[in-house]
Amino acid sequence: MKDTDLITRQRAVKALCDYLHDPEHIEEAINEGTICSLSFLLKDPDIPCRGYSTECFVIICQHAIGRTAALRHNILESFEPLLDFNQPDVIRLNTHRAIELLTTNLTGVQAIIEAKYIDLLVRCVEKEVDEIKIVVLNTLYHCFSFETGEGLNAGGIPLFTKLLSHSNTEIRTRAAQNILRLW
Repeated sequence: MKDTDLITRQRAVKALCDYLHDPEHIEEAINEGTICSLSFLLKDPDIPCRGYSTECFVIICQHAIGRTAALRHNILESFEPLLDFNQPDVIRLNTHRAIELLTTNLTGVQAIIEAKYIDLLVRCVEKEVDEIKIVVLNTLYHCFSFETGEGLNAGGIPLFTKLLSHSNTEIRTRAAQNILRLW
């Protein structure tokens, strides 16, 4: 996956993505150093390479062993540039989905808080497309179970209150849940 030939990199990361869909392959892939290789590809100038890499992380983060390995490799540092609005929607969506999966346990929530992601995520809710906004609201909901101060300081209450009149029912619901967590 670190080959200089673009087609080779694309094929390799696509094949890995297909391979990881079998849960039995997750541990083996992690033990082979897949997290480091995928982290490298997150910086690839090629959009499909970055897209498949983020999809791989979504698959990996669906498993406890994958979440642990991703956090051990400080994946949040590699994810942050992918949240930039200049990135294609699919890359931002997959990155946010992986982050949401990381917050399904306390260790992941603590990592999000320590990485100072709360303010960034609140800003994402304000600007993101609806599909991604829902994922980010879920992530914040998990985080606010353990830490509310940063959400309050980031302006969460006024933003979530504004979202209560959003046209999307799911966004309104998630906004209300986050208000209750912060209240």
